Amino acid sequence: MIYSRPKKVFMYKKVHGILKNLKDINYCLDIGSGNGRLYGHQKSQNYIGIDVDTEILEIAKKRYPAAKFIYKDFLEFSSNNLFDLIICIQVLGRNRNAGALKNFEFFNKIYNFLNIGGYFLFNMTEEYYENEYQNIHKKNYKIIKLIKYPNINTKLPNKLSNIIANLFFILKIFSFKSYNYLLLLKKIN
Repeated sequence: MIYSRPKKVFMYKKVHGILKNLKDINYCLDIGSGNGRLYGHQKSQNYIGIDVDTEILEIAKKRYPAAKFIYKDFLEFSSNNLFDLIICIQVLGRNRNAGALKNFEFFNKIYNFLNIGGYFLFNMTEEYYENEYQNIHKKNYKIIKLIKYPNINTKLPNKLSNIIANLFFILKIFSFKSYNYLLLLKKIN
Protein backbone atom coordinates (compact mmCIF):
# COMPACT_ATOMS: atom_id res chain seq x y z
CA MET A 1 0.00 0.00 0.00
CA ILE A 2 1.26 3.48 -0.87
CA TYR A 3 1.14 6.15 1.86
CA SER A 4 1.22 9.93 1.69
CA ARG A 5 0.51 12.98 3.83
CA PRO A 6 -2.68 14.98 3.08
CA LYS A 7 -0.85 18.33 3.45
CA LYS A 8 1.68 17.32 0.76
CA VAL A 9 -1.00 16.00 -1.61
CA PHE A 10 -2.93 19.27 -1.27
CA MET A 11 0.15 21.47 -1.57
CA TYR A 12 1.56 19.72 -4.66
CA LYS A 13 -1.83 19.92 -6.42
CA LYS A 14 -1.80 23.69 -5.80
CA VAL A 15 1.86 24.02 -6.89
CA HIS A 16 1.15 22.12 -10.13
CA GLY A 17 -1.82 24.39 -10.87
CA ILE A 18 0.21 27.54 -10.24
CA LEU A 19 3.12 26.37 -12.41
CA LYS A 20 0.74 25.43 -15.23
CA ASN A 21 -0.61 28.98 -15.36
CA LEU A 22 2.66 30.95 -15.27
CA LYS A 23 3.63 32.50 -18.61
CA ASP A 24 6.93 33.71 -20.10
CA ILE A 25 9.23 31.65 -17.89
CA ASN A 26 12.59 31.27 -19.64
CA TYR A 27 14.87 30.53 -16.69
CA CYS A 28 13.79 28.50 -13.66
CA LEU A 29 15.76 27.69 -10.51
CA ASP A 30 14.36 24.96 -8.24
CA ILE A 31 15.96 25.09 -4.78
CA GLY A 32 15.71 21.75 -3.00
CA SER A 33 14.66 20.09 -6.26
CA GLY A 34 15.00 16.59 -4.85
CA ASN A 35 14.04 13.98 -7.44
CA GLY A 36 12.95 16.66 -9.92
CA ARG A 37 9.24 16.12 -9.34
CA LEU A 38 8.41 19.72 -10.35
CA TYR A 39 10.49 19.76 -13.55
CA GLY A 40 7.66 18.38 -15.68
CA HIS A 41 5.17 20.93 -14.34
CA GLN A 42 7.12 24.10 -15.10
CA LYS A 43 7.44 25.52 -18.64
CA SER A 44 11.01 26.81 -18.71
CA GLN A 45 13.48 25.50 -21.29
CA ASN A 46 16.33 26.46 -18.94
CA TYR A 47 15.73 24.63 -15.69
CA ILE A 48 18.30 24.21 -12.92
CA GLY A 49 17.54 22.06 -9.90
CA ILE A 50 19.84 22.26 -6.88
CA ASP A 51 19.86 20.03 -3.83
CA VAL A 52 22.21 18.80 -1.10
CA ASP A 53 21.25 15.13 -1.45
CA THR A 54 23.49 13.40 -4.02
CA GLU A 55 21.48 10.17 -4.15
CA ILE A 56 18.20 11.88 -4.92
CA LEU A 57 19.91 14.08 -7.54
CA GLU A 58 21.14 10.97 -9.35
CA ILE A 59 17.53 9.80 -9.57
CA ALA A 60 16.52 13.22 -10.94
CA LYS A 61 19.30 13.20 -13.56
CA LYS A 62 18.21 9.78 -14.82
CA ARG A 63 14.53 10.70 -14.82
CA TYR A 64 14.98 14.10 -16.54
CA PRO A 65 18.14 14.11 -18.69
CA ALA A 66 17.18 17.41 -20.38
CA ALA A 67 17.27 19.26 -17.05
CA LYS A 68 20.36 20.42 -15.20
CA PHE A 69 20.73 19.21 -11.60
CA ILE A 70 23.52 20.44 -9.34
CA TYR A 71 24.73 19.29 -5.95
CA LYS A 72 25.01 22.58 -4.06
CA ASP A 73 23.77 24.46 -1.03
CA PHE A 74 21.79 27.46 -2.31
CA LEU A 75 23.86 29.87 -0.21
CA GLU A 76 26.96 28.67 -2.12
CA PHE A 77 25.26 28.66 -5.54
CA SER A 78 26.24 31.23 -8.17
CA SER A 79 24.89 31.95 -11.63
CA ASN A 80 25.35 34.48 -14.41
CA ASN A 81 21.62 34.24 -15.19
CA LEU A 82 18.69 35.98 -13.60
CA PHE A 83 15.66 33.76 -13.21
CA ASP A 84 12.01 34.30 -14.17
CA LEU A 85 10.91 31.72 -11.62
CA ILE A 86 12.48 30.46 -8.43
CA ILE A 87 10.82 27.50 -6.74
CA CYS A 88 11.51 26.52 -3.15
CA ILE A 89 9.13 23.78 -1.99
CA GLN A 90 9.58 21.77 1.22
CA VAL A 91 12.71 23.71 2.25
CA LEU A 92 11.90 26.82 4.33
CA GLY A 93 11.27 26.19 7.99
CA ARG A 94 12.49 22.61 7.74
CA ASN A 95 16.07 23.34 8.91
CA ARG A 96 16.20 24.25 12.58
CA ASN A 97 19.89 25.24 12.24
CA ALA A 98 19.32 27.98 9.67
CA GLY A 99 19.02 30.96 12.04
CA ALA A 100 17.90 34.51 11.30
CA LEU A 101 21.16 35.59 9.62
CA LYS A 102 21.10 32.69 7.15
CA ASN A 103 17.39 33.30 6.49
CA PHE A 104 18.12 36.95 5.68
CA GLU A 105 21.00 35.87 3.41
CA PHE A 106 18.75 33.27 1.76
CA PHE A 107 15.97 35.77 0.93
CA ASN A 108 18.52 38.38 -0.18
CA LYS A 109 20.00 35.88 -2.60
CA ILE A 110 16.54 35.00 -3.95
CA TYR A 111 15.87 38.69 -4.53
CA ASN A 112 19.20 39.18 -6.33
CA PHE A 113 18.70 36.15 -8.61
CA LEU A 114 15.15 37.06 -9.63
CA ASN A 115 14.29 39.22 -12.65
CA ILE A 116 11.97 42.17 -12.04
CA GLY A 117 8.56 40.70 -12.83
CA GLY A 118 9.86 37.24 -11.92
CA TYR A 119 8.09 34.86 -9.57
CA PHE A 120 9.09 33.24 -6.30
CA LEU A 121 6.99 30.15 -5.44
CA PHE A 122 7.58 28.65 -2.01
CA ASN A 123 5.98 27.09 1.01
CA MET A 124 6.80 27.32 4.68
CA THR A 125 5.63 26.29 8.10
CA GLU A 126 3.41 28.58 10.14
CA GLU A 127 6.20 29.16 12.66
CA TYR A 128 8.58 30.24 9.88
CA TYR A 129 5.90 32.47 8.34
CA GLU A 130 5.25 34.26 11.62
CA ASN A 131 8.85 34.52 12.85
CA GLU A 132 11.00 34.93 9.73
CA TYR A 133 9.16 35.72 6.51
CA GLN A 134 7.07 38.60 7.86
CA ASN A 135 10.20 40.77 8.17
CA ILE A 136 11.92 40.04 4.87
CA HIS A 137 11.56 41.97 1.58
CA LYS A 138 7.81 42.50 1.71
CA LYS A 139 8.12 45.89 -0.02
CA ASN A 140 9.86 44.31 -3.03
CA TYR A 141 7.18 41.79 -3.92
CA LYS A 142 3.51 41.66 -4.73
CA ILE A 143 1.64 38.68 -3.29
CA ILE A 144 -0.02 36.92 -6.23
CA LYS A 145 -1.28 33.95 -4.24
CA LEU A 146 -1.26 33.01 -0.56
CA ILE A 147 -2.76 29.69 0.47
CA LYS A 148 -2.97 28.64 4.11
CA TYR A 149 -3.58 24.93 4.65
CA PRO A 150 -3.77 22.59 7.67
CA ASN A 151 -0.65 20.76 8.73
CA ILE A 152 -2.11 17.26 8.66
CA ASN A 153 1.17 15.39 8.72
CA THR A 154 0.00 11.85 9.42
CA LYS A 155 0.93 9.28 6.80
CA LEU A 156 -2.26 7.74 5.48
CA PRO A 157 -3.09 5.39 2.63
CA ASN A 158 -2.75 7.36 -0.62
CA LYS A 159 -6.46 7.26 -1.52
CA LEU A 160 -7.46 8.55 1.93
CA SER A 161 -4.81 11.32 1.73
CA ASN A 162 -6.27 12.40 -1.62
CA ILE A 163 -9.79 12.51 -0.19
CA ILE A 164 -8.70 14.57 2.82
CA ALA A 165 -6.60 16.90 0.65
CA ASN A 166 -9.62 17.50 -1.60
CA LEU A 167 -11.66 18.42 1.48
CA PHE A 168 -9.16 21.00 2.83
CA PHE A 169 -11.36 23.88 1.66
CA ILE A 170 -14.16 22.49 3.86
CA LEU A 171 -11.80 21.70 6.73
CA LYS A 172 -10.90 25.41 7.02
CA ILE A 173 -13.90 25.82 9.34
CA PHE A 174 -12.15 23.61 11.89
CA SER A 175 -9.32 24.81 14.05
CA PHE A 176 -6.01 23.04 13.52
CA LYS A 177 -2.96 23.09 15.73
CA SER A 178 -0.71 24.36 12.97
CA TYR A 179 -0.76 25.43 9.34
CA ASN A 180 1.53 25.75 6.37
CA TYR A 181 1.62 28.50 3.76
CA LEU A 182 2.10 28.36 0.00
CA LEU A 183 3.00 31.70 -1.58
CA LEU A 184 3.54 33.01 -5.07
CA LEU A 185 5.27 36.40 -5.07
CA LYS A 186 6.11 38.65 -8.00
CA LYS A 187 9.19 40.87 -7.80
CA ILE A 188 8.13 44.47 -8.37
CA ASN A 189 11.40 46.39 -7.84
